Amino acid sequence: MPPTPIKKVKKKAIWDDEDVLKLTKKKATVIALPAASLAAAVEAADDDAPPKKKAAAPKKKRVAAAEEESAEGKPRSAKRVKRAPAPAPASDDSVTDDEQQQQQLQQHAAAYDEMLRREAEEEPGDEEADDSLGDDARDDARLAVSKFNLSAETVQALRNRGVEALFPIQAACFDHLNAGKDLIGRARTGMGKTLAFALPLVEKVLALRKQTGTMRRPGRKPMGLVMAPTRELAQQVASEVQSVAPGLESYCVYGGTPMGPSCTALRAGLDLVIGTPGRIKDLAERGVLLLDEIAFAALDEADQMLDMGFAEDMQAILGQCTLKGRQTCLFSATLPAWVREVAPTYMHTTPTIVDLVGDKDVKASTDVRHLAIGAPGPFAMRGATINDVIAMYASSTGRVIVFCDTKAECDSLSSSEALKVECKVLHGDIPQATREKVMAAFRSGRFRVLIATDVAARGLDMIVELVVQSKPPVRRMSGREDTETYVHRSGRTGRAGRKGICVTLVGPRDRQALQAIERTTGNTFEWLPSPNPHTLLATAAQTAASDAATIGPDVTKHFMAAAAGLLAAKGGDATEALAAALALATGTLRPPQHRSLITHHDGLATMVATFRTDYVQGAGFVF
Repeated sequence: MPPTPIKKVKKKAIWDDEDVLKLTKKKATVIALPAASLAAAVEAADDDAPPKKKAAAPKKKRVAAAEEESAEGKPRSAKRVKRAPAPAPASDDSVTDDEQQQQQLQQHAAAYDEMLRREAEEEPGDEEADDSLGDDARDDARLAVSKFNLSAETVQALRNRGVEALFPIQAACFDHLNAGKDLIGRARTGMGKTLAFALPLVEKVLALRKQTGTMRRPGRKPMGLVMAPTRELAQQVASEVQSVAPGLESYCVYGGTPMGPSCTALRAGLDLVIGTPGRIKDLAERGVLLLDEIAFAALDEADQMLDMGFAEDMQAILGQCTLKGRQTCLFSATLPAWVREVAPTYMHTTPTIVDLVGDKDVKASTDVRHLAIGAPGPFAMRGATINDVIAMYASSTGRVIVFCDTKAECDSLSSSEALKVECKVLHGDIPQATREKVMAAFRSGRFRVLIATDVAARGLDMIVELVVQSKPPVRRMSGREDTETYVHRSGRTGRAGRKGICVTLVGPRDRQALQAIERTTGNTFEWLPSPNPHTLLATAAQTAASDAATIGPDVTKHFMAAAAGLLAAKGGDATEALAAALALATGTLRPPQHRSLITHHDGLATMVATFRTDYVQGAGFVF
């Protein structure tokens, strides 16, 4: 299917009850032009212009563009708007010869068209759904769950999770997706993009199942499909979808696991399938996963899937989703220009773009404190600095993710003697069963520090207090800064309104790349020296004292006798006794050593020499 162009309208486009497109003087936006309404007349509205005149009736294969008056009052020439290519009809090869299955497909298609017609009749004409909602508007009354056309079971599932209001990206996309439009969505990390497509997906499938009478029918084909680039993200999306759709059967498929359970679940009958493109394609080619009834397809972190080489797999999968009127939506926190150009090739109609980031100066999360800390020397010497950063900026129970560029760097850092905290590794060479156990243990808090490649950089939603990047991310081929990766890595913390810290270690050769990332994201970075042992010791002592202050008398009463003995051993000096207890609690049994500011080697002190004469010729002068 040829690429479908994205139509950009410089004035806000709103559909009224008669499906007539009005142009009002608003800020720039992008809106889809449904094929069924392309023959509608176009009216021009200008605050300073005379009363509007209706455009002439359009011909079959074109739409007359409204004439705009220029500043001098002269009418501009009308521009021709080309009709968007109609969705490709379902292939005859995809329809089975079995008469019963053929009738079932026709029944589903008819029910889908009827539902879209009813939703179009109920949709308010000039309501502005997302015009004034930024991705940080969290207390707006318009975000209440009761304001949206959600089924009673979905509302109850949300409230069971404690959700009483939607996030802005969820609210901005809901009406568009619920009306059957294709969509590209973008919002900052941690702003709820998963539910932005999960809620309309669940509502669509629930309505179709009820209308066709196939709810809980054995052997039913799936009607919803979600693709994600990594196994961990696919599992998380599946968990989110299941939490808001208890009445639907969903299943997650991904590589590295046996196919038997997946085949059994698919033959038994499913409503939703979530997985990675490779495994979905394998199951479809085996004839176990039948996609000809998919009514709603969602691509999560679409830019990464395209960048990872899944383009052909995605094209093959969506090519088998032949149901008439199938919806497709793409979501990501970053949306490079090339993705905007490629994405419409996976859609049947011109997509609506809901971009809550847009051209804002700040692209990364504003709930994250971005720090750049000096770390001279090779990567092998950064273990001690990373250990110090964790001690300085993470609490005793806070979770930490350390990002490395390669699998070898992850393995090297995890075995470094300089890293004093318990940690686990996550990267592509770890067996799938081990990866699942590592993620489960990290989520439950059985260990604090996860060392990972970028398999953990996208979409994973958990409470992470600190993110550490061993160096600024750069593109492998060009060596230029990789801003998109930085945005996703830093977005693992500071999610859903919580605050977080992202620390990037910077060597002499890394500074330029991180400065470019700072300029591109628009976030303000704090450029700090690496922590020294004396500062770390003071921070550790303060943390231990704060933790000790929270211990209640029901616990301290068991230590009174020992405390009295310690006080006597310190000659009755209570401050000295408490200081000794805090030193033991922080594991400090000897005075801290000096550390070189140049090489970070312990036991060395960096001296600054000042001369009264100009005898010194340069930095390499030896005396």
